[in-house]
Amino acid sequence: MNPEEKAGSLFASLRGFSDAPAPAAPPPSASPPRPEPAPAPFAPPSEGMSVLLERLARLEARGAEASGAAAAEARIAGLEKRLQEAQERAIASQIMLREREEAQKAAQRESESTLQAVNSQRRMDELDRQMKGNIESQRRRIEELEGKLLEASSSKTVSETAAAQKLIGEQLAQAQAELAWLKNALAALIEDRRVAAAEAQALRVELRYLKEAHDEGAKSRAAAAIEAEATRKELELLKSELTLVQRAVAQGEGVQRSAAKEAEDLRGELVRVNALAVGAEEAHVMAQAQMDETKARIEAADASARKEAARLAQNVEELREEMRRAAASHRASQISESAQREKTYRIMAESIEALKRKLDEMDAAAGDRLSQLQQSVERVQDESSGAQLDPLRAALDEKLKIAAERMSRFETEMRSLVLSRVLKLEEEARRMKKENE
Repeated sequence: MNPEEKAGSLFASLRGFSDAPAPAAPPPSASPPRPEPAPAPFAPPSEGMSVLLERLARLEARGAEASGAAAAEARIAGLEKRLQEAQERAIASQIMLREREEAQKAAQRESESTLQAVNSQRRMDELDRQMKGNIESQRRRIEELEGKLLEASSSKTVSETAAAQKLIGEQLAQAQAELAWLKNALAALIEDRRVAAAEAQALRVELRYLKEAHDEGAKSRAAAAIEAEATRKELELLKSELTLVQRAVAQGEGVQRSAAKEAEDLRGELVRVNALAVGAEEAHVMAQAQMDETKARIEAADASARKEAARLAQNVEELREEMRRAAASHRASQISESAQREKTYRIMAESIEALKRKLDEMDAAAGDRLSQLQQSVERVQDESSGAQLDPLRAALDEKLKIAAERMSRFETEMRSLVLSRVLKLEEEARRMKKENE
C-alpha cells in the first residue's frame, strides 16, 4: 500500500466518523510499506568505452606502422647524396673541360709562334740565297778583273800598265773589301741560320708535342662530354625520382597528419563521452540519494501520520468517553446536554478540519516530491540507457572506419611507389654499369 492509498483510507475513516453520530473504533493500523528494491547502481557503458579504446589503440598502432615512411626518408637521403655526388662530378668535369680548353688555347698560341718562326726561317733562307748570289757575282767580277789585268800587262806599255794596274788595284781592293764584308755577312747569316735551324727543330718538336696534346685533349673533351651528358641524364633522373618521392612523402605526411587529427578528435570525443558517463553516474548517485531522502521523508511522514491518527483516535475515544459521562451526568437537563453536545461536536469538527488540512498538506508535499523523484529517476535512466551516447558511438565508429581505410590505402600506395622507384633505380644502375664496362 503506497502513501496515497494510506492518506485516502485515513480521509475515508475521518469522513465516516464525522458523518456518524457515534464513530466506530479506529481501523487497525496497516502494516508498514515494504521498501521498494533499490535500483541497480549506474554502470557506465564500459563495454563501448573498451571498444572505442581498442579501436583508438589500433589506429595509433597503424599510425606507428605508417612511420615506415622513415624508410622512404632514408631512401630520399640516399637519393640526395647521389644527387650531390653527381653534381660534384659534373663540376669536376666542367673544371677539367675548362683546363683542357685553356691548354688548347695555349697550344694554339704556341703553334702560331712556331708558324711565325718558320716564316722567319724561310725569309732567312731567302736572304742566304741572295747573299750567296752576290758573293758569286763578286767572285766572277774579281776573276774578270784579274783576267783584264793580265791582258793589260801583256799588251800595253809600262805606263799604261802602271795606270791600269793602279786602277785594277783600286778596283781589286774595293772588290776584296766587298768580298770581306760579304764573307762576314755570310758568316753572320750562317750563324743566324744555324740558330734559327735549332730553334725551328725545337719548335717542330714542341709543335708535335702540342699536336699530340691537342689530339689527346680532343679525345678527353669527347670523353668528358659523354661523361657530362651521362651525368646530366643521371642528374635529371635523380631529380625526377627525388621529386616523386618527395611528393609521395608529402602525401603520406598529409595522410598521417589527417590520421593524427582524427585520432585527436577521437580522443576528444572519448574524453567527452567519459565526462558524460561521469556526469550521468554523478546524476544517478544524486538521484539515488534524493530517492533515499524522499523515502526517508515519506516514511517519517507516514510515521507522523500514524502517530497523528493514533492521537486523533485517542482524542475521539476521550471525546466519546466525555460524551458518555456528560450524557450520564446531565440527563436531567436537556439544555445543558444540548450545549455540551454542540461544544463537543464543535471541538471535534475543529480537530477533524485541522487534521484534514495537515494531511492534505502532507499529501501534496509527498505527491510533489514523488513526481520530482520520478522525473529525476526517468532522466537518469534515459541518460544511463545510452540514448545520448548512441550518436557519439556511431560518429566515432564512422571516423575510425574512415581513418582505417585511409591508413590502409596510404600503406598500399607507399609500398607500390617505393617498390617501383627501387626497381627503376636498380635497372638504371645496371644500365650505367654496362655502359661503363
